[in-house]
Amino acid sequence: MATHYFGIRHHGPGSAKNLLRALQAQQPDMLLIEGPPEAEHLLQWVTDSEMLPPVAILAYVPDQPQQAIFYPFAEFSPEWQAIAFGVKNKIPIRFIDMPLSHKFGMANDSAAQQQENIDAAAATEEKEEYGFNNLAAISGLQTSDEWWDQFVERNMFAELELFDEIANTVTALREDTETPKSEAIREAFMRMYIRKAENEMYQNIAVITGAWHTPALKQSFTAKHDQDLTKKLPKSKVECTWIPWSNQRLMFESGYGAGIVSPGWYKHQWIHPDDNGVLWLVKSAQLFRQHQKDISPAHVIESVRLANALMHLRNLNKPGLNEFNEATQAVMCMGESEPLILIRKELIIGKEIGSIPQEAPQSPLQQDFEKQIKSLRFKLSDQPQIITLDLRNDFDLKKSVFIHRLLLLGVKWGSKGAAEGKGTFKELWTLTWHPEMMIDLIAQSNRGNSIETAVIHYLNETVAESTTLAELTAILELAIPAELQEGITPLLNRIDAVSSTTTDSALLLNAILPLAEIIRYGNVRNYDKTDILRIFSIIYFRISIGLPIACTGIDEKTAQTMANQIETLYNTLRILDIEEFLIDYADCLLKIHAMELCAPFIAGTLTRILKESNHLTNDDVNNSLSQALTLNIDIVYSAQWLEGFLNQSVALLIHDDDVWTIVSGWVKQLNDDNFNDVLPLLRRTFS
Repeated sequence: MATHYFGIRHHGPGSAKNLLRALQAQQPDMLLIEGPPEAEHLLQWVTDSEMLPPVAILAYVPDQPQQAIFYPFAEFSPEWQAIAFGVKNKIPIRFIDMPLSHKFGMANDSAAQQQENIDAAAATEEKEEYGFNNLAAISGLQTSDEWWDQFVERNMFAELELFDEIANTVTALREDTETPKSEAIREAFMRMYIRKAENEMYQNIAVITGAWHTPALKQSFTAKHDQDLTKKLPKSKVECTWIPWSNQRLMFESGYGAGIVSPGWYKHQWIHPDDNGVLWLVKSAQLFRQHQKDISPAHVIESVRLANALMHLRNLNKPGLNEFNEATQAVMCMGESEPLILIRKELIIGKEIGSIPQEAPQSPLQQDFEKQIKSLRFKLSDQPQIITLDLRNDFDLKKSVFIHRLLLLGVKWGSKGAAEGKGTFKELWTLTWHPEMMIDLIAQSNRGNSIETAVIHYLNETVAESTTLAELTAILELAIPAELQEGITPLLNRIDAVSSTTTDSALLLNAILPLAEIIRYGNVRNYDKTDILRIFSIIYFRISIGLPIACTGIDEKTAQTMANQIETLYNTLRILDIEEFLIDYADCLLKIHAMELCAPFIAGTLTRILKESNHLTNDDVNNSLSQALTLNIDIVYSAQWLEGFLNQSVALLIHDDDVWTIVSGWVKQLNDDNFNDVLPLLRRTFS
């Protein structure tokens, strides 16, 4: 019986190449790999033709999907290659990390315990990084990443003793280093799984874990020691599924602890292990040419020579990414650093995003999502994609409905922009997919097995919980383009009920404006507007009754907000061209305009609106203007009135001589003190 330990670097192409060579030589009868035991049933899909890394195992608590963890894999990840080797050769595979049922159970402990676990994990990562950074410094390198790159990842033709050397190195690094309890528990579980496989009489066992764990797994701890560490741990339910991942998410910056800084570069090393820089620099040259930068073959030749010269100067085994970057900057970029941003984005990181088989275990909601993504010919990408939808086209309309339904479920895949042109039938979307969004989708699984069913249930629950008109109308704005007729009728009834108890005209104005937009654009989606018109009418007449009182006794900021709402509603009614409302609203505004206690900003705004709609004559306007700007009135009142009057229409001063004369005369009559007092208001008005 033999147990072999292979300490690897997560996502290391050199580790993967050497591991495969070792497994082929050893031909183990059991593979024990660092990973969550609850996900073992997913491993059979690794060799499926539709499984294209980068992908990740998503593990989560069913009742609390936001409590989740990812286990990403790239094609060049040693664990991925080991799993594929085992599946192809029908070798049993077991994950031997601490069960997630306990990990999530411990996370549900007290806040103090949670913080202790977080601090312990951070301390372990810090000690590991510190140790390898010291090794890098001794070797004349700057970071631990460079150390791994030079001695392991680019050393793809090493002897099998490489793993023994790594184990000895890590053993030295871990000497006199205290292991946090949470990490000790993890390693105790690993030893227990190894011991179990040995007791089952497997003769040739391969143990594949992160290099940092190897010394602890080789140590002679008793079974009782490990059992004492792992007993009576809290437990929680766990479910696991495959989800697509991306190069961007493989990086350190994504928040994934075992990430790498250059996934695209590592993929290149995996595919071209013997490249001395020619292929990589040819790719760089091709990329520059695609972006209209002149690069000749001579540039590539000189870049290769410079990179290799730097390698010899620095006493390295092979030129690394730093050498290629410096050569590219010096030769192809003429010393400029900015073009390297393109190399980093397109080549060093890369834009790859994986895919998973449709038959792989998923929740019904995930399956419906994947089905609709394919039928609508969407492509998930973590790079922003800008699309324009023409809602007159049935296929584009279905796309819009799907995006809006996801937004209602809290999956913020798309953000809406302003489409070019004046047509109401266009939508501009920026789509950016992040794997974490799948958690948001899975969180809705208890509401239904399809996107549509889940959205309707979510809508009904949200409507029942919402207590304000603002919340309800915001939901309605999303529900209409999501084509959820079954859920919209209860929503409208709820809006009617809440508005009947609302006396605040500002809140009613906030509620009616989205309704007006829906009425205006509803015909684009062939939506029956009868119910919305009914609710709109009810809320409108409540506004017209309460608005005069609402325009008195308010401060300047509130008056400005109210004036803008009043004008927006007026412009909307004009576009809707419903005569009953237009006549009534004009009468309402005339009534407010005649009130002495009306807020000055609103009074000025109404004077302009009524002038432009021919409800006030020029003489009426001049009289109102003269009265507002008389020296007998408080100058602050006059300045606020003038600001409301000229708001968004300063052209009145240019084209109307009477208005100009009155305003100019008022300003000239101000004494120095009064002028200084109103100068900030005047500047804001005329700016």
